[in-house]
Amino acid sequence: MNPALTSRPSLKWLLQLLLLTVGYRVVASSFDFLGNTAPLMAITFGGAMLLGVRFWWLPVVLLVASDLALGFIHGGGSGVGSYTLMSSVFYLFVAFLGGKAGRLEKIWPMMWCGTLLCGVLFYVVANTYSWLAWPGYAMTPAGWMQAQTTGLPGINPPAWMFLRNALIADSIWCAAAGLLYLAQRRAETLSVAPSAARLASRLPPEKISICSAIALRRGAGIYRPCMSKTAHPFLENEFHIRWSKLVPEAIEPDIREALVRAQEHINRLSSPFEASELTFENTLVELERATEELSMAWGRVGHLDSVRNCEALRTAQNAMLPEVTQLYSRIPLNAALWGRLKAYSQTAEAAALTGVRKRFLDETMKDFISSGADLPGEKKTRLEEVQSELARITQKFSENVLDSTNAWELVLEDDSRLAGLPETSRAVLRSEASAKGLSTDEAPVYRITLKAPVYFPVLEYAEDATLREQVWRGSITVGHRGDYDNTD
Repeated sequence: MNPALTSRPSLKWLLQLLLLTVGYRVVASSFDFLGNTAPLMAITFGGAMLLGVRFWWLPVVLLVASDLALGFIHGGGSGVGSYTLMSSVFYLFVAFLGGKAGRLEKIWPMMWCGTLLCGVLFYVVANTYSWLAWPGYAMTPAGWMQAQTTGLPGINPPAWMFLRNALIADSIWCAAAGLLYLAQRRAETLSVAPSAARLASRLPPEKISICSAIALRRGAGIYRPCMSKTAHPFLENEFHIRWSKLVPEAIEPDIREALVRAQEHINRLSSPFEASELTFENTLVELERATEELSMAWGRVGHLDSVRNCEALRTAQNAMLPEVTQLYSRIPLNAALWGRLKAYSQTAEAAALTGVRKRFLDETMKDFISSGADLPGEKKTRLEEVQSELARITQKFSENVLDSTNAWELVLEDDSRLAGLPETSRAVLRSEASAKGLSTDEAPVYRITLKAPVYFPVLEYAEDATLREQVWRGSITVGHRGDYDNTD
């Protein structure tokens, strides 16, 4: 699924479907052959699931209103009030479950299964109510079973047919909601093309091919470029990371694209604002989203540098390091952005925050202050220079540690100094020598390096104290000699 497209039908389309089916329920109640063909649980569970945690209660309001309308149309009865109350409580319970289930990714299968399960449960609860409320039933297990299956004599159709009709109606509603979802996704896909064309006309030629669509980020109300799955592998936001695609030559274009997106997001947050319009979502949450893609992509670059370092990767990382550092260091130094945060922190909504949200606001304000948000202009410039230099030195320090570790080796042609080492450890030392073309089966050579699985057994098992000291001194002087000296 393309994450840029909405994961649920729009509120407008869904409301139309809900109103249509609730209206059908009222009309169908006047025709015996349409008995119980209203998709009550689909409206309640499925509607709440698609509406999400903010509007999960809306289907309940519509169904309760239709219950009251049916009572009025059909003249009510002695048990109408209590039945409506029972139904309303059950609707609330099911809708609450649907709203929670809406957080799951596979919307349609969960919606259909949950709807059918709730339909069966509602049937049992409603018929149990009838068993308790109607005098025609015997207050025995047999009477309860009669209420769940055939119902009272003379009532047509039998009770079990109501369950059948309800499950069929619920399934039809879920199918209609699924088609609605697919239709909306199709419409979104077609509608983003003109926006992509307008964006491409403002971009340099090398960026045009990768900006094939513009998607509305759900909940944010902000348009942003949406890359194809192969254009920017470091920016793919999928559960399974395709490491084979994260190659050094993709680092520079991907990180540059992430920088552009982040800067555009920050620029929007830095634009003039009305203090009365500031909220937690459009200030703090949007600030987090501004660098979300960049943090993800740059984190992947750092991970690859840790586990699969090579010259091409190092070159690409060092080429982008100044620009990435510059963007991050300028965020707290952005006067307009800092003004927005301070203005929001003084609002009534900010004063009413509690728990995690309050801590998030407090920590964000402290981060900005400690990062120089209140410094005068010339000191901000100097701070930015220092942070850029610190990032460069830190990266060089790490590279020196890695290069120094890889450069150290101790080659032994005589295994007499390896007394005490298990045979498995000796085999590892021979394989290290073979990797450098130093060892053969006829003339085995042993090579000790500073890889943990290689030198740890030497320190633990070798009987030669001089050898242990030699290896230990090599391990503690990483980055302290030659071209890789970090003590300068």
